[in-house]
Amino acid sequence: MGYAAGYTASDLGKPEVYMPGVGFIPYGPGSYIPNSIYCNVGRCLTGEAVYREAEILTAISGGVTATFPHEKDFMNPEIKALLLKYTQRSRI
Repeated sequence: MGYAAGYTASDLGKPEVYMPGVGFIPYGPGSYIPNSIYCNVGRCLTGEAVYREAEILTAISGGVTATFPHEKDFMNPEIKALLLKYTQRSRI
């Protein structure tokens, strides 16, 4: 839906800009402005979807993606062995 809103914003673009309370007014020579309504719709749709996708990924993986240690933790000699023990798959 975000892609569709972006495509529509560019397809409906004009050399005019929307001013609230005034309407569309010309915007300089050689300028092409995408439709601001569809731009904002696409921004809202994709902005909300990012968090929902992260939530789904976390639920599928059992929380590992949300709590996975940082790369620097794997370089720490004190905790490296424990991190590898609990994050690597078993080798049967």
